[in-house]
Amino acid sequence: MGDTPSGEDSGSNYYGVSHFPCCITNFPQGWPKFAASAVMAAADGSHAFVLASLVPVRAALPFGGYVQVEGNYPFGDAVQVRVVLPASLRATAYVRIPGWADEATIDGKPAPNGTLVAVPCVGTSMLLVALKPTV
Repeated sequence: MGDTPSGEDSGSNYYGVSHFPCCITNFPQGWPKFAASAVMAAADGSHAFVLASLVPVRAALPFGGYVQVEGNYPFGDAVQVRVVLPASLRATAYVRIPGWADEATIDGKPAPNGTLVAVPCVGTSMLLVALKPTV
């Protein structure tokens, strides 16, 4: 063990036994931690949609507006990502396309699997992400 504090020691949403998040995840805290990690802040101030789930997520943006993620994954392939920005603001939404989504699309355009796809957004943008696995 090092002296560097883990995420559990900071003011983050990862709480519980310090330096042992795996133990805590095996208890009822796993689902809230998963949902809280669905939308994450990127280094450039934008947000990345990284985990698809049945839980609708709405994350406030630091410069105004919000990102909202809805869908019925894993019972369906479609996920909607709504990015609402102040009218004059431009931002980038990063959408994670899982490796198993061989024929994924964003707004009908092919999206390479196993990557984070950068999508420019202005004002209110609705991104339709289709995670199409090969079965």
